Amino acid sequence: MITLNDDISEILRLASNQAGNRDSLDQLHDVDRTLGTDYFDFNARHIGRKNFGKDSLKQYLNGIESENLKRIVAVLYSGRGTIDGSGGDPSSYRKFIQNKTKAELVAKISELQFSALKTYLEKGIQLANEKNINLDDLVL
Repeated sequence: MITLNDDISEILRLASNQAGNRDSLDQLHDVDRTLGTDYFDFNARHIGRKNFGKDSLKQYLNGIESENLKRIVAVLYSGRGTIDGSGGDPSSYRKFIQNKTKAELVAKISELQFSALKTYLEKGIQLANEKNINLDDLVL
């Protein structure tokens, strides 16, 4: 049986691959994202249209049951809350997640940059562990 932690680990692996692919292509084509995008530069425009593995992440997310996606997004919100000071355990985010469609949940996860996604999920898991919350039994 796949646990929520297994799903989160796979999400982080796929997101890491996506970020690594983007960075590798940037280095290969000498694209510096800190300078903005030069739309007259063919390499910058061409690289901008690539998804760098985002399809793999979205495909995996679409394969996860809606209830588990809600749990993952609750962990995400919970982890973000520890950083911005609004913290709370994952179940406190029920009202924000309850009526979200699967597509909205997938978008919420896949649109984050890898560094933020990793930080928020790790902080959310840490908070759940501190409060002895079993994420697989979390009711949303």
